Amino acid sequence: MIDWIKFRWQQHKIHEWLDGISRAQKVAEDEASAKGANAQELHDLGYSFFSERQIADDELIRLTSDYYVRLANRLLVPVPEFETVGGAWMESEVRSNRYHLRPEALHELRSSIRAEQKARREEWTIWLAALTGIIGALSGLIAIIKK
Repeated sequence: MIDWIKFRWQQHKIHEWLDGISRAQKVAEDEASAKGANAQELHDLGYSFFSERQIADDELIRLTSDYYVRLANRLLVPVPEFETVGGAWMESEVRSNRYHLRPEALHELRSSIRAEQKARREEWTIWLAALTGIIGALSGLIAIIKK
């Protein structure tokens, strides 16, 4: 649970970073347009913000991939084997020697994790239902005996 909260907090921070990039780009483009910037200057300005946005997106993908791999390891769900060519892992487009799961592999891993979590919950619900039934029967028996 704490890992999930930490993951969501870090995800939120990256989304705030992306929102800040978008706001800064809008302000910079508005200022450049007001100064009469030509199309090439606006293109260069957009490209600089695109580069920063790509770094933030890469960080978000890496964070998500790392979280689900850790969760899969904790639940003993098999993680896709690491292969640099043609496998489930791909190298970051922004930073070299950093890998994350491909979107399809991440989707499959999340599905496997959800299935494992569902199976574990079903085990608990069976025991909880049985325990509730026993408690109900005992309370009924005690009520009959006391009368």
